[in-house]
Amino acid sequence: RALKPEVAPRLARIAGAEAPDIELGRDGRVRVDGAAVAKLMAGAPVLKPRLQLICADAVSEPERAAARERLEYWLARKVAADLRPLTMLEGAWRDGKLPPDARGLAFRLLESAGALDRAGEDLDHMSPAARAALQRCGVRVGRHSIFMPGLVRPRAAQTLAILHRSSCPAQSLFLPRAGALSVAIDAPLSWSASAAAGYRACGQVAVRFDLVERLAEAVSAPELTSDAALAGLIGRRAAELPGVLGALGYK
Repeated sequence: RALKPEVAPRLARIAGAEAPDIELGRDGRVRVDGAAVAKLMAGAPVLKPRLQLICADAVSEPERAAARERLEYWLARKVAADLRPLTMLEGAWRDGKLPPDARGLAFRLLESAGALDRAGEDLDHMSPAARAALQRCGVRVGRHSIFMPGLVRPRAAQTLAILHRSSCPAQSLFLPRAGALSVAIDAPLSWSASAAAGYRACGQVAVRFDLVERLAEAVSAPELTSDAALAGLIGRRAAELPGVLGALGYK
């Protein structure tokens, strides 16, 4: 209890903090005025994260509760804003607003950080109504991936990657710099870890989902495109292109 005089004012400051003063770091810690005050609880669902206050045991539960509720309210609003496509899809799935033949795919998207390998999905029997319902929720069915373009944006990708790492603590955080077209990888990546950051592992390179589809369109175009130009679409050297294309199934 000796720490109470120091901790109580800090908790009061947290409880009254404005949104611009709060931030979620890559390390899964929430900071107020630049100081770490809480951390994500491991194993919590991505769309329903929970927080644990740091060094707040010296004060009463009501004092802790006010600070924790303020931070969790801020975090819930951040999730709703940054991950809006995913929350929309989850809401449509939960409320039964998707056609029956779209529900299974929607559930798998929710379980896989908002992206799936199209090669692993049977879409032949999906009705136009199901495809349209998924599209309204922000889902794009590409040549190689089924993904949500809204989650590829830097702010969404950062939030989703951090929350995914917390929900799956056995996995490492994968989060390339904002705006990176692709990034070299030197160790195997789980599908969900790369997908949470908006990327698809293609051999020794992780390529952003939207650029995988742009590359596929260029490869399939009637006019020939040089290897250097194709590689440039994903920000790689021409020498790396065969490995990327091979991983996508091109001969």
